[in-house]
Amino acid sequence: MPSRSRLVRESRTKPMGKTVRQILAPELVKRIDRLLEGRERSKRELQEERQRNDVLLKPDGGVDVTNAEAQQGRRLHRSEVVRRILKLNPNLWYERSIRYPDQGGLYVRDLSVLSFEKRRVASMPHDWVPEFSVQLTVPSIVPSADLAPVWEAIQQVDSRIPGWRMVLVCLLKEGLISPAGIEREFQISRGRSSQKWQAVTN
Repeated sequence: MPSRSRLVRESRTKPMGKTVRQILAPELVKRIDRLLEGRERSKRELQEERQRNDVLLKPDGGVDVTNAEAQQGRRLHRSEVVRRILKLNPNLWYERSIRYPDQGGLYVRDLSVLSFEKRRVASMPHDWVPEFSVQLTVPSIVPSADLAPVWEAIQQVDSRIPGWRMVLVCLLKEGLISPAGIEREFQISRGRSSQKWQAVTN
């Protein structure tokens, strides 16, 4: 009769057959099933995480989105970005973060609650704002793309510096500004081609 440890090892590489299930105690069968289900779930989660990371790092308009200099585009000071946005919707306002003073956000009154609490709808750097968001990465060791029993080094997105185009997208999705207003104040059509911008605004 095969040892229990051998049966567990074999169960990791192929489904348990009817004969094996009959040999093992029911409680052990349940534990092995949970182990296999958790392994498949982890495999899916790893694949999804790699896919999300690849999408974030995909070049935009042929430009490396981690290249801070290339992503500057038509850089604007935060005060100018806010000035133009308020012309499109005067109900918005900007507040500097107390905890992270190099950052700030645009807010609007949340009319869905009786207290009309403020709600942040977009974040941006407090000083200069690049036109395009900059993805900040860190080296990371992860399982290979095909989840083979090997590891590889990749650049994993850790955070990002929001560009003013991203701020406009957030406001547009909230219905707080219009495409026509965006073009009038920011003249998107005169800037660099961006597949990401087209994907979210068309």
